[in-house]
Amino acid sequence: MANALLYKSSILSAFLHLYALYFYKINDIEYITFILFALLVSILNHGYTHRAFQIVDRATMMFGLPYTYIHIRDSPYSQICLTSIPLFYLYAKYSRNVYYHALCHALITGINIHIISNYQIK
Repeated sequence: MANALLYKSSILSAFLHLYALYFYKINDIEYITFILFALLVSILNHGYTHRAFQIVDRATMMFGLPYTYIHIRDSPYSQICLTSIPLFYLYAKYSRNVYYHALCHALITGINIHIISNYQIK
C-alpha cells in the first residue's frame, strides 16, 4: 500500500461523492462516468505504488480542472479553495507532510459536492 492515510482519504472522498450524486439525483451519465473514473483512479493511485496510476490520476485532475473552474466562478469561497489546493499539494510534497495532501482531498471533495449540489445540465 502506498499510503494508508491517503488511501482512506480517497475512499472517504469517493463515498461522499457517491452520496452527493445519489442525494441530488444527478442523472447525467457523462458527468457520473467522469466522476466515477476519477474516484477509481484516485483510489488506485493512493492504494498502490504504480507510476501508471499516478500519471492517470494527475491527468484526470488536469482534465477536470477547467470544468471545475467554470462551475465555481460565481463562488469566491470555492475559488479560494481551488486556488489553494496546488499550494497545499506542493507543500505536502516538499515537506513530506501527508496531512496537507489529505487536506487537498477534503477541499476538492467539498468543491465537487458544491458543484453537484448546484448541478444543471448545460
